Amino acid sequence: MSAIINTRSPYYVNMSRSSALSVKVNLRIYSGLQSALPATDTYSLIKNTSDNGGTVTEYATFEISELIRDYIYTDYYTDAIDAVWVRVERTFYDGLNGTGSTLSGGGTLYYLAIDGFGYFEEGVNPRTSIDPDDESYTPMTLQDNLTVYFVPGEQITLPFFSEAEPLIDFTFSGGAGVEWQALDNFWETYDGLWNSSLDDVQIEDSTDSLDKIQYIGIFPTNNIKTGDTATVTSTTGTAQTQNIVFKALCAGKYPDVKIVFYNKYGAIQELWAHKKSVKSLSTKSETYNRNIMDYAAVDYSIYKHATSRFDVNGRESITVNTDFMDESINDPVKQLLLSEQVWLDIGTDTYPVVIKTSSLTEKTSVNDKMVQYTFEFEYAYDKVQNIR
Repeated sequence: MSAIINTRSPYYVNMSRSSALSVKVNLRIYSGLQSALPATDTYSLIKNTSDNGGTVTEYATFEISELIRDYIYTDYYTDAIDAVWVRVERTFYDGLNGTGSTLSGGGTLYYLAIDGFGYFEEGVNPRTSIDPDDESYTPMTLQDNLTVYFVPGEQITLPFFSEAEPLIDFTFSGGAGVEWQALDNFWETYDGLWNSSLDDVQIEDSTDSLDKIQYIGIFPTNNIKTGDTATVTSTTGTAQTQNIVFKALCAGKYPDVKIVFYNKYGAIQELWAHKKSVKSLSTKSETYNRNIMDYAAVDYSIYKHATSRFDVNGRESITVNTDFMDESINDPVKQLLLSEQVWLDIGTDTYPVVIKTSSLTEKTSVNDKMVQYTFEFEYAYDKVQNIR
């Protein structure tokens, strides 16, 4: 099983060796097969060691997650590099700044890096393990809410971590009319050739970093009923079992808005805003006073702009509301507010957006009976096309 780096949180690698005065760390960051190692190093870092006043073995600590993030990216509908391999090669020296003789005790470490993050409460280097016996671990279902709200007729897409090789057993009251498919990318949609829901879904692991985060698409969904379930069971490593419960949202009079965002596990997750939505436009511009005088005629046209406007542009915003849900939605809502990449699916169109809602009061069934949230998003581009 891979040691995991969540690159939105700092990741510290500590190198120690008695009598070493410096240490060099060579990083090779790459995607694809773990065996397809690049020919050259991506980064080479050198630090002199410290002995903390002689109380501990000489050591040097490197923070490497910022260097790795440059190699994880998403071009929506095109490509997603959501996990990369990181090879860390260590070399100790008996001289300062990587000089002198090479000492024994070096070696090579491998990591799997994803663009996730940990909470402060999870401590240093969060979720390096996928073992549920660890206090901080990466689960096989890569989202915290196991109650999945969906809009009947719309595809359901769920993220999974392949290293547990989860086996997914769907129990749909609608029977074989519901189909599923393992997807490499979140945005892949039903093509009419998916598998029967009567068959279990086995997600298989590989040494390809691009296979580490996989998605299961489910469609058609009109026959899925509230209370239908999926049981997810690990088939590799420490035993894990998770129960997903599906809940259908009632038809509304407003357009359905699907919020798509990267969650804290470095996976894309969906959340429906099913109630009232309102769009607005804000503009900005500059003005100047223009000379409209015709001196030859000693006159001016009253139809000309004496005050002229220029550099006019605007941004559209949309305010959306979720349906009433249970408290399981609270963690995804936190992660949405903390997400750096968000899109909205409205009808057949997808829009990149920036969430403008910067604070929310967490709602609970005790205080609020039912949980419902309002979000404001700004479209991530100017209304007047000005890309140069």
